[in-house]
Amino acid sequence: MLLAPGQQFNKYHVIDELGRGSFGTVYAAKDILMDRECALKFVQNQDPTQFKAHYEAQVLHKCRHKQIVSVNSVDILTIPGGAPYAVIDMELCSGSVITLVESNHISIKTSIKILIDVLFALEHTHKQNVLHRDIKPSNILMKGTHYKLGDFGISQNGLAGRGGGSPAYCAPEVLTDRTTNVTTDIFSLGITLFQLANSYPDLSQWIKDETPIRA
Repeated sequence: MLLAPGQQFNKYHVIDELGRGSFGTVYAAKDILMDRECALKFVQNQDPTQFKAHYEAQVLHKCRHKQIVSVNSVDILTIPGGAPYAVIDMELCSGSVITLVESNHISIKTSIKILIDVLFALEHTHKQNVLHRDIKPSNILMKGTHYKLGDFGISQNGLAGRGGGSPAYCAPEVLTDRTTNVTTDIFSLGITLFQLANSYPDLSQWIKDETPIRA
């Protein structure tokens, strides 16, 4: 663990760890100076001159929209122990849609509501010439009665590219030749709707072998 609940780091008081993955660790925190709660994403950034580690914050700023998680700032900060990280200060949401799937049956009405909110976000993202490339329930966050697209860690400037995505949600062309474009984003959202409407907590368990898709 980088930080512990109750620890103060820079101007932030750490409340809890929200999750971690290959692209960073996220905490719920309070900005003491601004007296507001936020989500902090820590992305390892050994060389502050490199663009990649804080790229996600730049994309979120570029794609500002009410159905996309908002970004407040990004800084290069050194955690206790001496390692430098890109620290992205973002809007704090109440959780991801995957927690709904894992704990409750989601109605068709709610599934469609989630789809509509994310479609507005995705339409705006594509208008900004950005591909998300990793749409799935764990990257859709809840804010009151609304749903917001988050985690732009592997997003891409430009509407055609290569690679990216979680295999269970990828279009066949992503798996076969790593092609990504507007339609592969939409495919991933369609698979997400399928998962929500059928209340499958783990879609990957239904995909045991990608060979037929790749063939």
